[in-house]
This record gives sequence, C-alpha cells and structure tokens, in this order.
Amino acid sequence: MIAYIPDASKSDPSMTVQDLTLACEPLAPEDPIAGALERLRSQPIPALPVVAAGRVVGIVAEADLARALESATDPEALRTATAAQVARREVISLDARMGVEEAARFFAESGFKAAPVLDPFGAYAGMLRRSDVMAAYLGAQMPPPRSIGGMATPLGVRLVCGRVSAGAGPAGLLLTGAAMSLLYLVAMGIVQLALYLVESQWPQWPLFTMLIAGGSHVNQVYFPNLEAWSLAASLVYLLGFLLLMRLAPLSATHGAEHKVVHAIEHGRPLSLEGVRPMSPVHPRCGTNLAAVIFVFVTGVIVFSEFLPPLAVTLGWVGVALALIAWILAMRVARSRLGAWAQAWFTTREPSDRRLSAAIGVGEELLRRYRERPQVRFRLAGRLWMLGLPQVFLGFVATLVIVYYLAHLLHLGVGF
Repeated sequence: MIAYIPDASKSDPSMTVQDLTLACEPLAPEDPIAGALERLRSQPIPALPVVAAGRVVGIVAEADLARALESATDPEALRTATAAQVARREVISLDARMGVEEAARFFAESGFKAAPVLDPFGAYAGMLRRSDVMAAYLGAQMPPPRSIGGMATPLGVRLVCGRVSAGAGPAGLLLTGAAMSLLYLVAMGIVQLALYLVESQWPQWPLFTMLIAGGSHVNQVYFPNLEAWSLAASLVYLLGFLLLMRLAPLSATHGAEHKVVHAIEHGRPLSLEGVRPMSPVHPRCGTNLAAVIFVFVTGVIVFSEFLPPLAVTLGWVGVALALIAWILAMRVARSRLGAWAQAWFTTREPSDRRLSAAIGVGEELLRRYRERPQVRFRLAGRLWMLGLPQVFLGFVATLVIVYYLAHLLHLGVGF
C-alpha cells in the first residue's frame, strides 16, 4: 500500500478530502468476487477497497474482475475466488487532511476514478471519487436550482439552503419583523394625519372621522359607505407602507440578496462584476406570495360585501364568472403583480458596499454547503430556516408593544 501524503503548504484549509469522503463498506479478503461484483453494480463508487484489521490491503474494480474472468481456465474456481485473490495489491490511498487542490492534482496525474481515504492514524475512513473532487475544485458543487432562499434584514442578507445558512441570524430576523411593523405604523400615522388635516380644513369631508369610526350599526347608518371607505383606507395604508419600504435601506439589501441568489443559480462568479448585472427582481420572492394573499383577501372582502346583490343582478352564472376572474387575477398577481411590486417598492439597486456584503454571505453559504450538501428539509424546517416565523414574531411583538405603550400614554391608536 502506498499512502499519498499532501504538501501541507499547498492544501486548501477551507475544504479537505475528509469533507468529500463517502462512507463505503469495504470488502473483506475472504469475500467472494460474486458479492464484490454485485456491490459494484449497486453503488455509485467504481471501486471497492479490501480491508483487513482496519488497513487497506487491496482494491477491486470492474476492470480487475474482468481480467480475472478473462484469464480464468476453470469457471467453477472463479466462482469461489475471493476478493484477496483478484484485488490489486498496489493501492494509493489519500490522507483525509489533504486539500482539494492537491487531491485534484492526484486524480489528474493518476487517472484513477476513486481512491481510499485514510484517517490520521492510517486506518480506512472511506472512498473519494474523482468527480466529487473535480466538482469541488472547479466550484461546480453548487446547490440545486430553486433550493436557495433568502431574507433581507436590517443586519444584512441571510441566505439558506436546506439546513445550511449564512449571514444574519435570529436577531436580524426579529428586527426585520419589527422594522416592517414600524413602517406600517408610520404609514398609518401619516395617512391619518393627512386625513385629519383635510377634515380640519374642509369639515364637509369627514374622512378622518369615518376612518376611526367603529363598524357598529349606528355608525354604518350615519356613514352609509363606511365599509367601502375602510377598505379604501386600508389600500392607502398599504401604498404608504410600500412607499416607505422603497425609501428604507431594507429595499437595497433586498435587491442585493436577489442579485446574489441569481448569480449563484446562473453560475456567475461572486464578484461585483459578476453580480451587479443581475436583476433585483426574483420569481421566488416573498413579495409574490404577498401579492397573491393581497388579491385573495381583497376578493374575499369584496365578494362578502357584494355577492348577494351580484347574485341577484347577474345570477349565479355571473358569480361563477367573477370567481374565475378572481382566480385568474391571483395567478397574474403571483407572476406579474409580485414582480411589479418588487421592481417599484420592495427592492432597489444596492450600493457596491451593500452588494459586497451580500456577496460575502453568498460565498459563506457555498462554503458551508460544500461541507454539508443537504437540501432536503420538511416544510416546517424550511420555513424556520428561512426565518418566516421569526419575522412574524417580530412584527406582532412590535405591534403589541406599541399598542401597550399607547394605552399607557392614553394615545388613541387603532390598527
């Protein structure tokens, strides 16, 4: 056996052979070659080591079995032959501490497709495939398409892929919810102040009074269009929130996050030159989901208000057509309305400094993914890794705190 020991000065400290080693049950010297052939057919590793007392004493590949078959004069004797009898004795094993660059050079020079890996004590640790080394060395071991998620936070970009994450942590996610909550409250305050000033100047337009009026029967009698006005005011709140989002630094961070994700998914180099041309709009952004929810909720409100008179006027066929139009609107919202909202409100072009920070997070995510390339996760786990529950918690907690403080200070605040 020959152990291939790397030049420590040339090894890549960020990734070693150990990170790419696959668990592979070895053959025992007494195992029949029929079993070895079946093992080779059933696994993606092109060679199997022969191990005795924890030490590699040989290796068996399909070519070795083919040579044994060709040179055999007695088929019965071949069936009873053992792995030790057909294995190659000269085995080049790799040290688990070897860097990826050195391992790539070894495979390029030797022409082998796989090699055993030894731990620091010289014991068998697993098998290394040439294809895995070349993928890692060339940077081709990338997350699968549609597997990367992200979140823009006040503390920077957060990127996730399965169980792997990089960038902002739980504090950033909570602050994201808090920031969105505060932006919405500020938008409400600005709109209510504007309506109050309008009503003060023109009393015949009691817009502020209608806004703060409750939904009791008396108020609905006094203000016949109260529910329609409440819906219109909610839309104005939303528009104000989106405008503030556009002005907030969070939208630039959001744009940087999308650019980096685009670059990774398209195999672009993670540099300013490679990432800058990418679009700040992404088809899997949460803004698209928010657009669908907005159309759905608006449709529910409108149908609950106007469904009875609509059924009387147009009949149930008209109602069915309206429902079909509503469903089509939700599909358009997911693709076009969401992209439009991203382009005009929730994202904008980031500065080089912000984009460089996001690129650093992308590089860290890829480094961690190469160390542990796992993307399968249950839905609850994916949502948690993306940070949606944490953002929601920050949003609700901020509303509760503001409401409690307003109550203590005897301020009239309505959500």
